[in-house]
Amino acid sequence: VRISELAGLGATISFVNSTVFDPETGIQVASSYFDAADLKVFVGTDRVEPNGELDVAQTVTYTLPDFRVLADLTVNVQAIDDRGSLINQSTLVSIVPPEQTAPES
Repeated sequence: VRISELAGLGATISFVNSTVFDPETGIQVASSYFDAADLKVFVGTDRVEPNGELDVAQTVTYTLPDFRVLADLTVNVQAIDDRGSLINQSTLVSIVPPEQTAPES
């Protein structure tokens, strides 16, 4: 997860949460959650500087019925900017299997 600050105002990240859902049932099948203390340990900081970026590596493992791979991933970030405003940002992406290439003959 790459958190980019584009408005020229730094922020402290409260949490980064990634959740995988089965698209057929909507059931949550995996989750990864880093709060500010986790970010300090695993990333080195819980802060993104003005016009800066913060990369947060998260890994989730999941298994769906019939060993399907297609899933929905939500990523949620909460931050408090240097003016004290609470910011929540979420995005939804689809997980798709990598393209299979046929062996060369």
